[in-house]
Amino acid sequence: MANCCRQILGILVAGILCACNSVNYLTYDQLEAGGMSFLPGMRRIGIVNNMPSIDYSKYVTKKNADTLTYLGNGVVASGALAQSIASTNYFDEVILQDSTIYDEHRAKGVLSPSESCQIIDELDVDVLLSVDAVFVNFMVEYYEGFIPMVQASVTPYIRMYVPQRDTYLTTIQFTDSIMWDVGHTMSLSKLIGESCMFAGEAVAERILPHWVSVERYYYASGTIETRDGAVFLKENNLKEAHRLWEQAYKKSKGTRRMRAAYNMAVCTEREGLYDQALAYLNEAISLAKPNGPECFQMSVYKTILEHSAENLTQLQLQMKAIE
Repeated sequence: MANCCRQILGILVAGILCACNSVNYLTYDQLEAGGMSFLPGMRRIGIVNNMPSIDYSKYVTKKNADTLTYLGNGVVASGALAQSIASTNYFDEVILQDSTIYDEHRAKGVLSPSESCQIIDELDVDVLLSVDAVFVNFMVEYYEGFIPMVQASVTPYIRMYVPQRDTYLTTIQFTDSIMWDVGHTMSLSKLIGESCMFAGEAVAERILPHWVSVERYYYASGTIETRDGAVFLKENNLKEAHRLWEQAYKKSKGTRRMRAAYNMAVCTEREGLYDQALAYLNEAISLAKPNGPECFQMSVYKTILEHSAENLTQLQLQMKAIE
């Protein structure tokens, strides 16, 4: 939802830029919460490959007229997952077991309590991720109606185990997509390998805090204070930018007052003060022309801000676990 809103906001801002040159962009990196919270004390994580060692480039699990679905490469997926988790520095240690633990007699790939406990003890970890399957579904799409692209829908299945439980704690399962230009020649095994690497990276991003690029627009013309504030924001002097935009807000009326309030929302969001940013944004929306383009743009931004506020609460819980 948040990504969709960001795309919509970008399209709307592009429309503004076509109409005037009073809008600038602010781009920065922001730490985004993952989808899981780990208990304090869970400082070592293990990753095992629970997929069969086969010629995965020839293993078709489903075939019809439109799509081909392959079982992916567990070695690549588990390696990419381990590397991606390690790169976040969230855990003290990330341990990858080299050899596969796959057993064709194991029901649906689920480890028994004795198996999971044995692996956890052998690796000396607090939590275990088992890469049980990665399915890669290929189809040809046409970008803008005529440019052929190969699209892979990638679905990983990861189970999480912790000590002293009779079964797995949870399953991580989702579907995401990756695309290639048909003109870029790649073998099937290469495509599947890159898809599985993408799957491992995507799992790490889904469960752990990670950095995302954030882009905001702000108004850079109108009053002298608004213009000067834009200069200070560009220099990352948030305090001075905020002070000048507050002056512009107090001395202005109508559109200029609305835009100053909006700019203060952008500035305070950059400082991580989401409640204050929402208050400024609500003020800007109240001053905007109802049903006008700027009112709609700011309503979209409000949805993004509310998501960011929720993200902060989750992020604080996740980071508290590693203090």
